Amino acid sequence: MSLALVGLGLVGKLNEEGIEILEKGDEIYCELYTSFLPSGALRRLEQRFGNIIMLERSDVESDF
Repeated sequence: MSLALVGLGLVGKLNEEGIEILEKGDEIYCELYTSFLPSGALRRLEQRFGNIIMLERSDVESDF
């Protein structure tokens, strides 16, 4: 088991390495407390990579 952190960067787009990591992932989590997704982006990501588990601020700052 491993953990990979993938960000959208300053332009809000995934690079090739980020896409490859998400395609291989068993679970994908998304937190929007420290980042922003443009309108419709989450829907497009789910269409491409499958279910995305949304995290709240309390999830990110907890010991889960």
